Amino acid sequence: MALDELVVAPVTITPTKPLTPTHVKGLLWSDLLVKASARVGRVRLLWNDRMATLTAHSTAFWHHLDRTEPDTDWSRESAALIGERYVRFHAAGGATDPGALGGYVERIESG
Repeated sequence: MALDELVVAPVTITPTKPLTPTHVKGLLWSDLLVKASARVGRVRLLWNDRMATLTAHSTAFWHHLDRTEPDTDWSRESAALIGERYVRFHAAGGATDPGALGGYVERIESG
């Protein structure tokens, strides 16, 4: 049975985590798989960061920022500075009440 189309759906990394060599390696292999497969047939890259965005790591971090920096305009912040805040937040080891994250999950799901 021949395949009509190969769908490549890589597991995404959490967008607030700094890229590590392992992340870059995964992205490069996904790109190589798509480009090489496209030479012999139809390929579609399905990219959905929903799973990475819905992690407790991400939602707890944004909850923390809403509590500690409610007036910050995040569209003006660089990814590097947000990443530094992320690392500091998780290095501090504070626990977030899972019940406080429901609103974030709902916002993510509704787009």
